[in-house]
Amino acid sequence: MFRFVLPGNVHPEWVAATGFILPAAATLRKNLRIVGMFGDAQTIARWRVPYNFTMRAHVYVTLKTTVLDAQGQTIANALRRLHHPQVESVRQGKYFVLTLADGLSAEAAETEVKRIASEVLTNPVIEDFTYKLDA
Repeated sequence: MFRFVLPGNVHPEWVAATGFILPAAATLRKNLRIVGMFGDAQTIARWRVPYNFTMRAHVYVTLKTTVLDAQGQTIANALRRLHHPQVESVRQGKYFVLTLADGLSAEAAETEVKRIASEVLTNPVIEDFTYKLDA
């Protein structure tokens, strides 16, 4: 049995626990290797964890309540047609997960997330955002 891994990008414990690799990693085909079920010790020793698990920001972007949400209405109508009358309305939006740099204080992280969300992730004329920081 074989598994596909990317040395340097995927932690071996994560692959062993889940059996999956990150979908974005699959696009780097030139670095793709097939490692046997146990791999080799030198390759495993060089692998590193690619993510900062200490601080993440979850940003939720939705249309303002004064803006017509045509996609939300379409989804609500489809749910009613599929015999889900308990759903009265639907508002659709976008969800972003930002992995923040090590050593960033909570106040600095909050300021940076607010700035990114208001300047990059949303159109402030028609969209609102909320966020949650995970330490």
